[in-house]
Amino acid sequence: FDRFASDPRRIVQWAGTARPQDFAALAPIAVEHAQLGDSEAIALIGRAAHHIDAIARRLMQLGVRRLAIMGGLADTLRPLLSMETTANLVEPAGDALSGALLLARVEADRLALNVKRQGHVG
Repeated sequence: FDRFASDPRRIVQWAGTARPQDFAALAPIAVEHAQLGDSEAIALIGRAAHHIDAIARRLMQLGVRRLAIMGGLADTLRPLLSMETTANLVEPAGDALSGALLLARVEADRLALNVKRQGHVG
């Protein structure tokens, strides 16, 4: 990487303070290099697909039958996923924020039910 002057110490230093969005900003670079035939970038993208397959496999073992992938790498990774994973893929019903809000509502309802069962008024 030019921005690190090819210095591994600078890369490690950066990685120690980088936030998730900083790492995510590197994804388009990895995809670009994979499309140009860079074997390391191809392997990196392949490992990402493998990790998604592993998570999907576990979710399916737990009974999940509809899976959605989203984000900037979804279109790149989808063709690399296993047939088992892709057979269960559906289009996302919303974006990440709508999913977070749904989870928050479910948790709020659960907490309210627990409070009600304990006889608290509020």
